[in-house]
Amino acid sequence: MNQFYALTVCLLLSVCTIAQTTVCVIKGDSLLAGGTNKSRIKSAGNFNFVYVGPFDTAVTSKIFMTAATSSELKTFSTSAVLAVKDLYQHYFLRMLRNNPTFFDERVMGKQLSRVVGEICFFGIENDKPVLLNAVFYINKGVKHPVVISYSLQPQDIAILSPDNPHRYKGIVGHLSDGGGVIEIKKSIGIETGGPMDGSGPPIDVLLVTRSQKIWIRK
Repeated sequence: MNQFYALTVCLLLSVCTIAQTTVCVIKGDSLLAGGTNKSRIKSAGNFNFVYVGPFDTAVTSKIFMTAATSSELKTFSTSAVLAVKDLYQHYFLRMLRNNPTFFDERVMGKQLSRVVGEICFFGIENDKPVLLNAVFYINKGVKHPVVISYSLQPQDIAILSPDNPHRYKGIVGHLSDGGGVIEIKKSIGIETGGPMDGSGPPIDVLLVTRSQKIWIRK
């Protein structure tokens, strides 16, 4: 049973490494979220989010449940982050108790702390675009063997990507040159080893304005 459980967890954790790169960016009075995997960009009523990390189905379900009882983006994002933190705490503590060696080597990578997941929340609030990025950390302590911490900060751009080296050298022009879609393509190129001048393959972009949400492909 422990071997089966460890294999299942390993597959769940691999979501972090195989997930497609998604970029969320504020451009003027609008927000754009785009990437090569359209399904990662989700809307929950007036709210929108992108999640990269383990236990995708369970986490996404928690976020949707939180959205149903929230009226403001700030309240929604804070409540969602706390719900995901609790879910992480439960799963990873159970994982440690079932197989400490697997936890140390495969989950922690023999480190005391590492990034384990990320959520970007975005939408229009009070007629202004708002983007909040949450990063989750798993820490191995002494008194408490598994500690989940997080940061939740407003940003102008968030890049949710596998753990690839950043390749900023050699970018043609600045990231923002060419508009929001080109900025997304440049960022994806940086993270994935593709073209860094905005000439990459077509991407799906969710455009969020004060009056509408529309999908475009460019």
